Amino acid sequence: MLVLAAADAAFAADAFIPYDCYTESVRLYGAPKGNKITDKELIAGLDINNSKLSAIAACTDMNTRLISGVTTTWGVWDGVANQWSDVKAMNTIGNMSGLQEYDDSDAASTAGVSLNEAANWALQAYWYQEASPDQKIFYATRKDNYEADSDLAEAATKTRQNAFAAADTDNDELLTFDEAMKFYEVVRPLDGKDGATDVKIEKIERAFKVAANFNEPYDKMSFADYEGLEKLMEAAYAEGKLEKTGHARGDNPGEDLSHHCTTI
Repeated sequence: MLVLAAADAAFAADAFIPYDCYTESVRLYGAPKGNKITDKELIAGLDINNSKLSAIAACTDMNTRLISGVTTTWGVWDGVANQWSDVKAMNTIGNMSGLQEYDDSDAASTAGVSLNEAANWALQAYWYQEASPDQKIFYATRKDNYEADSDLAEAATKTRQNAFAAADTDNDELLTFDEAMKFYEVVRPLDGKDGATDVKIEKIERAFKVAANFNEPYDKMSFADYEGLEKLMEAAYAEGKLEKTGHARGDNPGEDLSHHCTTI
């Protein structure tokens, strides 16, 4: 009944989008092969004596109108602070979003970047922040324009390199987060991200986390890292990622996601 209730709620225009639909949970539950072992061994880090079920999230595939996935969230209730602690989402059955149906490895290869685990996780949050039909058109149009006019492409790169150099206050050819803030405030509008909230700190932070995690040191980013992220987004749009995941932007945020979810 809980799952059915979750599915019904998923059709509401203001359906809540749980964290699992933005950043996929690692599937810790279940042994893919080998000898059977206990749940305590399967669920890494779960306090088996004190953890309790805190939430159930269910997602609906908006193409089929069927439940696509269910996940449970567990935590330890702190009676003093009156809140959950040590919260973990696990026991995922099915797909919580289109991200679980999309592999970024081909786009990463096209962009010439390596997606380690940290970069891949950061990318998922960044993708849902940025993904939109307008951005897809922007990247495709820019690619065509640059291929048709090498002088235009060279000038655009130079403008961004100048912005990078201006932000690089210690001249080490790497940007800390504070330096990256200054850089992205200049280049995000140039990269089609010119909305009223597109230079807010939380949006720049998500871009920085992806770029910085491409290469060591993981707390700084290079100009090549910035270019790699732009190329990765361009390749992902070209390969149809937007159609697989849908997007969270628009007049009604979340309405156009491929999966609608609710947590109870």
